[in-house]
Amino acid sequence: MKNIKVFLTSPMVTAGLLFLVFFVSLMIFLIHGPEKKRVILFFPEDDYVDVAGDFHILPVRDNRSENMKVLLGEALLEPYDFHLNETVPEGVVINSLIFDSGKNILYIDLSIELISLGEETPRPLDGDKMLEILKKNLMFNFHDVADVKFTVDGQVPHSHVFSGASS
Repeated sequence: MKNIKVFLTSPMVTAGLLFLVFFVSLMIFLIHGPEKKRVILFFPEDDYVDVAGDFHILPVRDNRSENMKVLLGEALLEPYDFHLNETVPEGVVINSLIFDSGKNILYIDLSIELISLGEETPRPLDGDKMLEILKKNLMFNFHDVADVKFTVDGQVPHSHVFSGASS
């Protein structure tokens, strides 16, 4: 009986049990872990004329609008492929994203950093080209989206009242 107590309290048995619990937990996580989806995002090539696809793995959310927001958020970041360039300047954020499922139109409001010029070097892409690439990303990955309408800080770009500055 004494040998069994010594065996059960030995560090090797404790380490073995901890490893077994870790291994079982890992298997459960891998089998029932968060769902992910492989998508293609488009980014400007080095010449800034053409775009090319870049594979990304994104988590799947509970509703369609959240999935669209995750994809757009990823498209605002840098591509994985170092031969491609970022689409939008650093610091652009999604102010709001609304999907009208009745008309299949996606309404997106982005921050003013999309078009405001800082002291850094001139941007190789104009605002229209940036929005065109973002629209392509969304419509390619969500086939039922009929159109994407963009605003910048709540204002429609190129409208007669657009100030280009946040209020």
